[in-house]
Amino acid sequence: MSNRITNKQKQAACSDHSEPPNRWMKLWTVRKLRREQLDSELEEIEPRLRTPGSRDPRALRKRHDRCPVCEAKLVKLGKKRRYPRRCVTCGAVHQKPLRCPSCGTHRVWAGRLGRWCRGCGRPFEA
Repeated sequence: MSNRITNKQKQAACSDHSEPPNRWMKLWTVRKLRREQLDSELEEIEPRLRTPGSRDPRALRKRHDRCPVCEAKLVKLGKKRRYPRRCVTCGAVHQKPLRCPSCGTHRVWAGRLGRWCRGCGRPFEA
């Protein structure tokens, strides 16, 4: 960034007064940086793409505090305790022997609404 104001420039601006830069000077330089236009080099750079996790439709099914089958919030077993392996809302239970074919983990939950993997968030079809 060519429009960055360095400490040398701050000291040079205050050298005629023979005192160090005060708080107002620092706020003024930050304000000046915010209101200046960006260089043409920076405008040509493409905007950075967002991470796929923020747009993931299966994000709620992967969370540790949600039921992967009905996406309801799980209630902890006690204060500062673990989350249960059973959903009170839909009755889904963690099935340890089942292995997900897409991600290969033993994180499949099964209930009356279907079977879902908590690891990848996909429906379990076997």
